[in-house]
Amino acid sequence: MSDLISIQTGPIQVHSWIVPVCENFVLIVDPAGCSLTNDESAITGYLHSHGLLPIAVILTHGHFDHVIGLPVIKKEYPKIKIAVHEKDACFIGSDSGVYQKRCLDSIGAKEILPFVKNLPAADFLLKDTDSLVSVSPRAYCLTMCNNDVKTVQKIQDALQAWTVIFTPGHTPGSVCYYNADKKQLISGDTVFYQSYGRTDLYGGNEVDMMQSISKIRDLIPSATKVYPGHGYADFLLSETL
Repeated sequence: MSDLISIQTGPIQVHSWIVPVCENFVLIVDPAGCSLTNDESAITGYLHSHGLLPIAVILTHGHFDHVIGLPVIKKEYPKIKIAVHEKDACFIGSDSGVYQKRCLDSIGAKEILPFVKNLPAADFLLKDTDSLVSVSPRAYCLTMCNNDVKTVQKIQDALQAWTVIFTPGHTPGSVCYYNADKKQLISGDTVFYQSYGRTDLYGGNEVDMMQSISKIRDLIPSATKVYPGHGYADFLLSETL
């Protein structure tokens, strides 16, 4: 398994990305499969059928459609860790319903609210330029790997290659995840194919979005493959920015 795998799930068909780490270990990005859309087993079923073990859930941002599947993942993998940027941590956890309601009210989708109340809380709060090695502390890795020190080192080396890029605009705590070695950018709802994320929902900011787009343009090589939260995926950054 070498490429990112998309499992489109949830009420707005989010790309829930399965990201290879090493051997059979993976990351889950933005789980959206849930009982509301009768696809609650889409992600877990894929992992089980392919013998994959998730290390952590990493979120690109906290909007309902990208986090609605967290309870399913947490139920299946109780010890799994969840990471989100510190400015979007309010969208999950015990007060999630308060903040999700502000988004859902604005798009007239109140029927989704019961599914995003009291979501699992974040275990790790991410910041700009963090490496994803932070989501897999050594003691936690050792438990997952049955104290196989060599495998733990492989996991941590692989996660070290992924960097958090703070890209507010769609939400206050939106991030992208960038792997320079593999030339891959997981862009959430910041960068889409020949477009970018909306800024008219709760916490959105057009000025911040324009600054984030400029930041990506300046930091990321144009030959990088982009894996967004919705729509056409696996395109070159040069095709959109």
